[in-house]
Amino acid sequence: MLALSACDSDDVVGVINVEEYTGLVQGLNASAADGVVDIRLDEVENDFEVSVEVGGLDPNIVHVQHMHADATCPTSADDANGDGFVDVIEGLPSYGGILLPLDSDLTDQAAGTSPSADNTGLVDYNQAAAFDDVISSLRP
Repeated sequence: MLALSACDSDDVVGVINVEEYTGLVQGLNASAADGVVDIRLDEVENDFEVSVEVGGLDPNIVHVQHMHADATCPTSADDANGDGFVDVIEGLPSYGGILLPLDSDLTDQAAGTSPSADNTGLVDYNQAAAFDDVISSLRP
């Protein structure tokens, strides 16, 4: 969190609360996926922004993406059945359930469409929404 304030004597003129997160995407299961995810939220301005730039994906197909409830990424050690592939069920204990789909509508858990990679295998995703609306969509 970044908190800035400007003061004139004892009076606070303004406070800005901004949180920014960056994550690196690395492939699993011999995938060549590689990229960056940036998340920015500003509660004062009521703004939530997400950008994802990942290459090395299968071209011209939809790639579902979402934020999970836990912060641990699965590894090849999570391959419980030893088939050389960490599937969704095997990864679930590491990353937890889906928290927020990163699709065309950040404010509705079911309404959006996921991005497709271009003909070079690149997903370049950018979405923004009102922070309050995103939080409301997470509540039952």
